[in-house]
Amino acid sequence: MLLRLTSKRSSIAWILSLAMIACAGCGEEVVKEPSGSLTGQVFSGSQAIGKCRVKLYNQLTYKSLMTNVEEDGTYEFEEVPTGDCVLAVTTEPWYEASEPPPDPRIPKKYRDVKSSGLSITIEEGENNLDLKMIK
Repeated sequence: MLLRLTSKRSSIAWILSLAMIACAGCGEEVVKEPSGSLTGQVFSGSQAIGKCRVKLYNQLTYKSLMTNVEEDGTYEFEEVPTGDCVLAVTTEPWYEASEPPPDPRIPKKYRDVKSSGLSITIEEGENNLDLKMIK
């Protein structure tokens, strides 16, 4: 019985040693993709609007980001991958399970990244774009 326990312990120790050797390269530094931030203000005509959302679609990574717009119309994205992006302004969701009703302050054209015409090339560091929607 003692011999059996010893061999089990050595087997476990040997397996753990192999696992540690295999993971020796696991702590390599992850290369972070270049990114920047994006801030701005949302306008409908000449009036800043809040309580809506800005959607950002990165054409290089094919990923979308969404942020809420503050009551004064300001919005902010952090760590956006660099490259060409298109934006849209959407209604703030009123509950998660359904599509929010259209917001009359946001013309239909600006609700979709395909038709909004709002674009920017994100560069490393700080970027700024005011979103001016014309009714």
